[in-house]
Amino acid sequence: MTWRRPHGWVIVLIILVSATWVVLTETRKSAELTALPDELRYTSVHVAPGAERIFDAERARRIIGDRPIAVIVGERTGMCADFADILPGVIVLWVNDVPRMPIKTCDGGSPYYERNLTATAREAVTLLDTDHDWTVHVEEYVRAFDAHVAETFPGTPPPARGPPRPANDGAVEKIVLVMSAAMGVVLLVVVAFLVREVWSLAEYVLRRRRDWRARTNARLNRLADRVLRLTEPGSTSTRRAATAKGYVLLLQAFESATNEAQRFAVDEQLRELEWQAGIPLPEDRAARRPPAP
Repeated sequence: MTWRRPHGWVIVLIILVSATWVVLTETRKSAELTALPDELRYTSVHVAPGAERIFDAERARRIIGDRPIAVIVGERTGMCADFADILPGVIVLWVNDVPRMPIKTCDGGSPYYERNLTATAREAVTLLDTDHDWTVHVEEYVRAFDAHVAETFPGTPPPARGPPRPANDGAVEKIVLVMSAAMGVVLLVVVAFLVREVWSLAEYVLRRRRDWRARTNARLNRLADRVLRLTEPGSTSTRRAATAKGYVLLLQAFESATNEAQRFAVDEQLRELEWQAGIPLPEDRAARRPPAP
């Protein structure tokens, strides 16, 4: 059976790696979301450890009131979108010390969301001390938010934050557990498939080498018989010496051939000597050569 290079397992590996990345991402996100259930589900401010010295959480909560705004301070920027996913109708305000972008917002589906408000708030704090007090970012954003609501929704009472979604009931963990088990099965199947393919490839290579050596050895024996016949009357000494020398060198190359390039060189030299010795060649090569002298 001719071995064929596998392609299906490459696709399976790509799917497996992608699924692994998704599961790990969801697991990390689930762990982060469940680690802060009370601070952002039922209050408006979460401050990461170490950021308390430059952010007054209680003051920020008083400024925000019951507006649909939640603030995360000192966390990685990806958590802005993560928490916007679980806080319906809430604008998540991310505050940090990143140059040129100390604040950003993520929309949780609030009708009062306006992207340009963050730029307005950033411009408003340019002359304020934000190195030692990040709370001013919240003040300016709330001021811009109120102005936007008053202008866009005149006569509408200030919007209040809606009820939070139910706390995580472990559904994500159950899904992750099922997906992990399924991925384990898929991984075992892929490993078994790879082992089978590697074994098939090794068998194919060894069988091809054995077949080549057997076939070439038979041709060398036939060439040796023809070289001996060149000593008969009618054969020129020059032709006899050249063919005999070539045979000896070819035999040495055959015994030392260990890779495809060396085996190919042996085949070419053998064809040349067979032609010189008058051994019939395959039709495709014989048609391109003049008859042997």
